[in-house]
Amino acid sequence: MKQLFSMMVWSILASGLFLFGVPVATGAEAWFGGGYYDGFHASRGLGAADHPQVNNAMGATAVNSASATLNGILVATGSVAATVSVYWAQEDGGKDVQAWAAAPGAGVHVFASAELFTLLSHTLAVQSGADYYYRFFASNSAGESGWAPESSFFQIPASPLVSTGPGAGVGITTAGLHVELTAGIEAQIWLEWGATDSGVVPSTFATIDMGVRTVAGTLEVPNPYRQRIDGLAPATTYAYRIRATNNYGTDESEWVWFTTMPSDFIVTGDEAWFGGGYFDGYDWSEDQVLMEKMLRGTILKIR
Repeated sequence: MKQLFSMMVWSILASGLFLFGVPVATGAEAWFGGGYYDGFHASRGLGAADHPQVNNAMGATAVNSASATLNGILVATGSVAATVSVYWAQEDGGKDVQAWAAAPGAGVHVFASAELFTLLSHTLAVQSGADYYYRFFASNSAGESGWAPESSFFQIPASPLVSTGPGAGVGITTAGLHVELTAGIEAQIWLEWGATDSGVVPSTFATIDMGVRTVAGTLEVPNPYRQRIDGLAPATTYAYRIRATNNYGTDESEWVWFTTMPSDFIVTGDEAWFGGGYFDGYDWSEDQVLMEKMLRGTILKIR
């Protein structure tokens, strides 16, 4: 009995089947997790059947202000061995070689050899502060080809640039100061302001730590942003500027001057609360108001 059982097990293993009839995976397929963490999120089914298939692996790595490394993986060769290339530019060329070639900052690299499921990497010089796209492409001598499922995007870091934009919006004792990071991806921001005469840099000023902000901004830390300053004196001139720093440099804006409104700068009662919506009654014409008064009461319809 024991010998018969051993023969059955050996027969199953030799046939390449598990106990439930599932084919044994090849070495490559066995460690193909299919998630972004291993770069194999582009499965075989994303390209044309029996054609070369590639993906952009985990995207660009080692990105700094001078260079970046583009990564990809050959998933299938097609009917014969495939040649792999990677295209990059500052605009997305999609699946069009000519579009990639015509885009600013364009380049292409052809790999000397490419093994299945082996990481392919190419390091290129980049322009500081620029946005880049790249996409892997594979083709073979049988006329079969395939692109990575989508282009990958990455940004090159740079020293920050800041702007005061439209400047200050002022009231009698308050002001809203425009703060904006326009380049550098992210940076630590400070706002400096103080009382002075028009055109004169403040001799002393307060500094507000705005924290780390990004060019893209978030709901919690928006960019651009208006910083509210309270407790100002009426009819008084102030100035403000913005400073920023990150790992690649620093920047500061020019001083911007603004003057608060005088204390007697007020509006009439009607103008102050006239919002223009139905809630304040100002969307009614005089005739409508009269009709509304005339129609008040209860109407009975008797049949």
